[in-house]
Amino acid sequence: MKILVLSLALLGSLAWAQPIDPLLRPTQEPGQLRYSFGLSYAPDSLEALGFDPTLGPFRLLRVDQRLSLMGSLSYNLDERVRASLSLTPRLVLRQSERRFADQTERRDEADLSATASLGLGYRLAPESLFDPRLSLGLQYPWAIQTTASASLLRDPVVLGLSMSLTDPLDSRAAGLGLGLSTGFVANHQVSFSLGTSLVFALGGLEAPGASISLLTSYALEPEAEQEVAVRTTLSLRGAEARLSFGLELGGLVR
Repeated sequence: MKILVLSLALLGSLAWAQPIDPLLRPTQEPGQLRYSFGLSYAPDSLEALGFDPTLGPFRLLRVDQRLSLMGSLSYNLDERVRASLSLTPRLVLRQSERRFADQTERRDEADLSATASLGLGYRLAPESLFDPRLSLGLQYPWAIQTTASASLLRDPVVLGLSMSLTDPLDSRAAGLGLGLSTGFVANHQVSFSLGTSLVFALGGLEAPGASISLLTSYALEPEAEQEVAVRTTLSLRGAEARLSFGLELGGLVR
């Protein structure tokens, strides 16, 4: 779960870069309020062999249906400082069967959880070629995350790089995240981006996590920066791989 939370937080830092004009880097106007909503679906299945002391050997079949709903708001306090708030509830529907030689046991389960974050971001040098930024966030499950990021615009391509350090406020190990993203602006309405991330648990025994995400965006109202996007993400952790599909909508409130 921690690797997943760190990966989501890292992807959030990559998404800090706003949709860009084909020629200009976007400005951060004071008083701007931006929203984003998303829905993602990730199926998963498992097949394994096991042994029950009473009933003997069995074959386990399990299917998970993972649904996530994301909502976030960000507000520009001035040309350099931005505040953000996000909430992501998740629902896992699990169906499992244990098939013994003479009987089958079936079980249906539902697990509801949520993650949230509250953060502040600061643009160190808005006129710089790399537009460096620092952000500090408080997350739930409780942790503090510090992120440094930079981007490079070369019309019509934008490159992004980020590094984050997450310090849980409990016994969990700290995590280090590295991310790289690239985006391509096809025209004033269509853009594509590809993001990759690696997350390492510092001092823990958890396997590193990785993800690759492809985002295709279409501008509904370019002046209001309203757009709809389709995201496909491949997440890896140890020998486990998971593919998820998402639909996102975002833009300016004012």
